[in-house]
Amino acid sequence: PVEAELPPRFAVLDEVQSATAFHERFSDFLEGLLDDLGSVRLVELCQYDGFGIERGVRRMADDFQANWDLVEQRVAAQAPEPTDLGPLRTPLVQACRAVAAHTAPEG
Repeated sequence: PVEAELPPRFAVLDEVQSATAFHERFSDFLEGLLDDLGSVRLVELCQYDGFGIERGVRRMADDFQANWDLVEQRVAAQAPEPTDLGPLRTPLVQACRAVAAHTAPEG
């Protein structure tokens, strides 16, 4: 650690220790997320399309862990501003009405 100019208490974990530490951090994160009433909508959204709060978020966390050196460069610290969907509302409603009015051919 001294040659690499790392802090004196810096420790390197082996694969098993690293995986165990990651699992503990992820479990704590997930527990906190599920206990936070402000995260209810996020948890609900994660359940759609088989993403799953545990499996999908775990997969995303695994990717962040594996690419930790790129996270700061590629992931914004703040959520982006919501997109204004107002201009799309009318065409979307028209498309939904067209689909609803369509009758499938017999056979």
